[in-house]
Amino acid sequence: MDDVLSRAADLGKAVRATAPFLALRAAEAAVMKDADTVQLAGALSALQQKQAALAREGKPLPDAEKASLEKILAAAAADPRLQALSKAQAEFQALLDSVSRAMRDQLKP
Repeated sequence: MDDVLSRAADLGKAVRATAPFLALRAAEAAVMKDADTVQLAGALSALQQKQAALAREGKPLPDAEKASLEKILAAAAADPRLQALSKAQAEFQALLDSVSRAMRDQLKP
């Protein structure tokens, strides 16, 4: 078991050195440097969380908040820092998916 955990730590170090991980960290830093982008991302996250919570209860997002969400989504789509972050997140997730697939392939009988 210790050997598996040691190899997992090594894998984490290897992933940390990849271009997708470094791009993700750079995109996160760029977002955090801009107060307007941070505020926009926070507002978007809050509304999306509220929408998800209401959906779990089978309730729709109220019309006023739905309009706010659409406005915030449009602003987020126009923000180059958030677009770069979204792209970096997708590329990093693709890397993690590839790593997971490679591990699963080794578990096949």
